[in-house]
Amino acid sequence: MGGGNLHGLQQHNPRHYGTTCEKHSPDAMTGESERHNTTHGKHDTAAQRVRNTTPTLRRVREQHILQQRNTAGAGENERTATLHYTQRTGERMNAEKIYERIQTARDKSGRTDKIYFVAVSKTHTVDEMHEAEKFPCIDYFGENRVQEAEAKRKTYGTSRIPWRLIGHLQANKARKALELFDTIDSVDTPELATRLNRIAGELGKNIPVLIEVNTSGEDSKSGVDPENFSQLLDVVREQEHLRLDGLMTIGPITDDESKIRRAFANLRGLCENARTSTGLALPVLSMGMSGDFESAILEGSTMVRIGTLLFGARVYS
Repeated sequence: MGGGNLHGLQQHNPRHYGTTCEKHSPDAMTGESERHNTTHGKHDTAAQRVRNTTPTLRRVREQHILQQRNTAGAGENERTATLHYTQRTGERMNAEKIYERIQTARDKSGRTDKIYFVAVSKTHTVDEMHEAEKFPCIDYFGENRVQEAEAKRKTYGTSRIPWRLIGHLQANKARKALELFDTIDSVDTPELATRLNRIAGELGKNIPVLIEVNTSGEDSKSGVDPENFSQLLDVVREQEHLRLDGLMTIGPITDDESKIRRAFANLRGLCENARTSTGLALPVLSMGMSGDFESAILEGSTMVRIGTLLFGARVYS
């Protein structure tokens, strides 16, 4: 799919951005570390009504609006040409607008540090990724599957943006992951840590990693249980070819913001304790996605992973 007709999307020119999008250099850190068709009128009115409903009903009505928009259709070129979304109704949002929200949440938290922007590109095309790369406020691509990333790497070409593996990593794909990715963000067992270390040594490289923690307690989530975190921390620290940059988590699936923020606060607490006990900087707290990144920033996130809000709903084939 092409990205030639940029309806409403200003192509990248540094003069248009000023300080809105900060340029990123991977070496700047002490550790490296979400259906869209564009229609107007009645659908915009319907989307406004969604906000006045209860959470459960809102989700049902959002799906109805999505179906309306998909039926209306705007053509393949228009579908792929913009990077705009309206959260929770399936429309794209401009990457700069997302970045502004990131900055606003950071300012509200009273912080001044940079919040890193990971564009979660899983199931989306290389063309869409090239469009995203035009925005200097996007610091990384995040992919969930080794096999999908391998196929994309073959056709992507040179990228200014490092690639992070943010999905669960099976041990038998560790070697390929180390060949494809700049960072592994989902280390969740001692066995995976030692395997990654051995293979990294064989490849002659050192790899930045994050420990993934399951702070929600949901069985559907990957990550080490908080009670086993210290043990995994010790193992990762012992690995010569792994550089531990911080922690990652996925928020719980709930409309209760207090539960979401509690999960993020738990990760922050684990990280603070680990800093004290190890002396490591652990600069990366990767938490927050399209639906909860602002809450995550208020709880200390230094890296957010945005997919649906940027690229639109995932397309599975």
